[in-house]
Amino acid sequence: MFSNITFLLMMFMATAVLIWGMYLIHTRASLGQYNDANGLRENTLTDAKAIKYAVKSGGRISIAALCMKADVSTEDAQRILENLQEKGIFEVKVSDSGTLYYELTDKDLIENK
Repeated sequence: MFSNITFLLMMFMATAVLIWGMYLIHTRASLGQYNDANGLRENTLTDAKAIKYAVKSGGRISIAALCMKADVSTEDAQRILENLQEKGIFEVKVSDSGTLYYELTDKDLIENK
């Protein structure tokens, strides 16, 4: 059937794959990217976090800036900003360079930061 060398080689490869998998799980767990429920943890962006990032940016923020600061996808950043804009928390504006950004309507938040 299998020679001893083939069997040892297969065992070595299986062990290497197992060790690599354990390393990846350990690395992700130590980075806070792993949980027991579904493996990888999604970064969650709340309304409050988006508003805080905008306040720290002088009351206005772009989709790209929120994506970068909150470490979320551009789709998630856009979804939450559009949601907050629909609620009247942000107004959509365009900069002189053509960049779309969201500006807080509550100017008191900016002054009291």
